[in-house]
Amino acid sequence: MEFKAIVDVKAREAADCAVVGIYEQGDMGAGARLVDAQTGGMIANLHNSGDFAGKLGDSLLLSLPAGAAAARVLLIGLGAKSAFARKQFRKALQSAAASLSKTGAVHAAVYLTLEDVADLDVPYRARMVAEVFSVHAYKVPDLKTSPKPKPPKLAMISIAVENARAVKAAEDGLRIGVAVSSGITLARDLANLPPNVCTPTYLGKRALQLAKQWPSIKTKSMTRTQSKTSRWAHCSPWPRAPTSRRG
Repeated sequence: MEFKAIVDVKAREAADCAVVGIYEQGDMGAGARLVDAQTGGMIANLHNSGDFAGKLGDSLLLSLPAGAAAARVLLIGLGAKSAFARKQFRKALQSAAASLSKTGAVHAAVYLTLEDVADLDVPYRARMVAEVFSVHAYKVPDLKTSPKPKPPKLAMISIAVENARAVKAAEDGLRIGVAVSSGITLARDLANLPPNVCTPTYLGKRALQLAKQWPSIKTKSMTRTQSKTSRWAHCSPWPRAPTSRRG
C-alpha cells in the first residue's frame, strides 16, 4: 500500500472514495463540509433525518454522490467533538480502513487528517494513518498450495493537509508510520509461521537479510557453541526467582 500527502482543502481529489467525518452533535468535519457543499447538502440531510448519528466508529458509504469529486463518499462517525483526541482519531481510522476494505476502491482520499486532534500534530496524524491502514491490510502467511485469495484492491491512500508547508511534515510522518508497520508485519509473519519453518536457522537468515537490506542494522550470526561462550550468555536480564525454605 502506498501513501502520499496532498494539499486538498476543497476536496477535489478525484479518488475512488473520499473519507470524511461527522461529529455527534451534527458538526461536520472539515472534509464533510466541503463534500456537503458539493452535493447540495446531502450529508446534512442524512444527519438531520437520523440516518447517520455520527457516533464514534459508525460508518456509511455513499455511492456515486452527485456533485462530489470522488466516486464514493465514506462517512465516519467521530463522536463528541469536545472529546476528539488520539484514541478517538485512531478508532475513526480503524473504522475507515475496515469499511474501505469491503469496497472496490483502489485509491482513497482521507480527509480526517484535517480535523483538530488534541495533542496530535500533522506528522503524528499522518503516521497514525499509515500504521492503521497497513496493519489492517495484514494477512497471515499462507503456505498452502491451494489458490490464494485475491489481494485487497485498496492500494493508494492520500491524506489531505491544509497547505504546502504541511506536506513535508505529513510525508515525514508517513515514512515513520510505514517503517513501524513494516516492523510489525515482519514480527507477525515470523510469529505466525509454523515451528518447522521458523527455526533458529531461519531466524538467523532473516536477520542477516535485514542487515544486508538496511546497513544501519548490525547482525551477528553465531553457532550454538559460539553462543554458549559468548559474554552475553553469562548475562541474565532477569533476577533469579526467590527460593523458599521449609524450616
